[in-house]
Amino acid sequence: MEAEKQQYNPTPKQQLIEKLKGANQILICAHENPDGDALGSALALQHVLDRLGKHVTVVASGKKDATLDFLNNFTSVLTENDIQSQPEFLIVLDETDSKAKNVEVRRVDDHHIALVLTAESGQFTPEKVQFRPGKYNYDLIVVVDCANKEQLGALYKMHERLFQNVPTVVIDHHLNHQPFGIVDLVEEKAAATAEILVAIIEALGQNNGRSVNLIDQHVATCLLTGLVTDTGSFQNSNTTPKSLTVAAQMLAEAADHRTIINRVFLTRPLSQLRLWGRALTALKEDKPLRFTWATLTKADFVAAQASEEEITGLIDNLIKTAAETDFVLLLTERKGGVHGSLRSIKEGVDVEQLAKLFGGGGHKQAAAFFTPAVTLAEYEQRVVNMMRKVQRERLNSQPLATG
Repeated sequence: MEAEKQQYNPTPKQQLIEKLKGANQILICAHENPDGDALGSALALQHVLDRLGKHVTVVASGKKDATLDFLNNFTSVLTENDIQSQPEFLIVLDETDSKAKNVEVRRVDDHHIALVLTAESGQFTPEKVQFRPGKYNYDLIVVVDCANKEQLGALYKMHERLFQNVPTVVIDHHLNHQPFGIVDLVEEKAAATAEILVAIIEALGQNNGRSVNLIDQHVATCLLTGLVTDTGSFQNSNTTPKSLTVAAQMLAEAADHRTIINRVFLTRPLSQLRLWGRALTALKEDKPLRFTWATLTKADFVAAQASEEEITGLIDNLIKTAAETDFVLLLTERKGGVHGSLRSIKEGVDVEQLAKLFGGGGHKQAAAFFTPAVTLAEYEQRVVNMMRKVQRERLNSQPLATG
């Protein structure tokens, strides 16, 4: 009796690497308004695939954080308006009865062109001509740091047909990930998508027993940026022994740690400082229920002469440092609605569940939500009341301390 052949069942990681190796025209997509992990991961992968001879484009809708402009190829990141998502248009001629001898493109007038076909013998008829969609500009889409396709924002809405017709693979670390690719590589325990990419890049450097180190200084700086930003410079509770090991590995590859820290955490334009000051002035707390929140209205952005993107870092670098609080909340009027950012301070407080109450999500330690078509004046109290209700229930359910 012949031994049964073992069936090859590749893991998501193996499938993803095979897709990357087999593709030539690759589109890498980051989520809307990409942060350090999304941009760092996308640009690191772009640099590696470029070295492997691939043709790679990186795209993200919304605004890029200008503090990240030290990343290699930062200025090459395109928006949803810059890419072509329509397939080729093919005019197909049936040559069964007669071969084409010559093909000429002739302009008829300002609005029309003609394809002039000359047959070796006989003639061509309209019945011999077909119209078909051809290939797309890309043969693989790679999405990084997205829990669902909606996080791609305008990029997905404008190019939905492209995502439906071109194979898509996804690399992510969010707990609430909703699969939307032919391969979804999700590692929920990873501190950042950049952490997952290290093993992928190492695997891409393996070829027939030979190993090439594809992590140079540019790649290392991009990946370390992703780790530093998603862990709050290794202060957040998602920091693990592995994330610290990966960070050490990137430093060994000459990642520019000083530039990352200086640009991400220690350099702020005056407009951003004015905006942050207005938020701190509006800081409020519910002492008995142990949570703190701040608000920023449209008028605050105008008064500070600040852009909406300059809110980045406020909750992590300042509001989160509030003492004697279990979690913090930042509510801002922007993008035609109210955006809420949540951070957990006390161990065991799951702010992702709070964000889900308003249609959002994220991680246990950091989450967000957005409600369109409302103002802060009419929405703040509703949010705060819900936070109070949930927090009161949580505190009441805890066992009393005994002496």
